[in-house]
Amino acid sequence: MKIFLVDDEPMIIMAISAILMREGYSVDTATDSREALARVSANLTSYDILICDQRMPHLYGVELIEKLRTVGFAGKILIHAGAVERDDEAKMEALGVDAILTKPVPMVTFTDTIQRLARSTSSTSVSSVVD
Repeated sequence: MKIFLVDDEPMIIMAISAILMREGYSVDTATDSREALARVSANLTSYDILICDQRMPHLYGVELIEKLRTVGFAGKILIHAGAVERDDEAKMEALGVDAILTKPVPMVTFTDTIQRLARSTSSTSVSSVVD
């Protein structure tokens, strides 16, 4: 199972990557949404799950997801964000975002969500978890 993680905060990238690798996942990362777009677009079938922040410089998460869906990314998507506006949540649902977790989220909730996404074969509805 290969995951691509994009967040503009390097400390979040380091912490989440360490947890995911400890759980046995292969993880690639980017702190720049444009870099994430280029790397995932170049390897559309390489990633099973995209974990994405919402508020990032250059491209917001929903914009990144829209561009990736347009070029054919069919993997699962988890938004891991400090806040998500209602309008953005509606766009995310339309784009097939599989889950939204609002920061801070307990790590057990985070890892459980990743495991659920890894096990699922098809999901088109957004599942919001707010703690």
